[in-house]
Amino acid sequence: QYNWHRPHASLGYQPPISRIQLPLNNVLGLHN
Repeated sequence: QYNWHRPHASLGYQPPISRIQLPLNNVLGLHN
């Protein structure tokens, strides 16, 4: 679940999914 969140964390993307849910909507579909 946080597997895709790991790479983003290094970029400083630590905010909740509420913020990444929109831009990562496409990425989530691929990883899900």
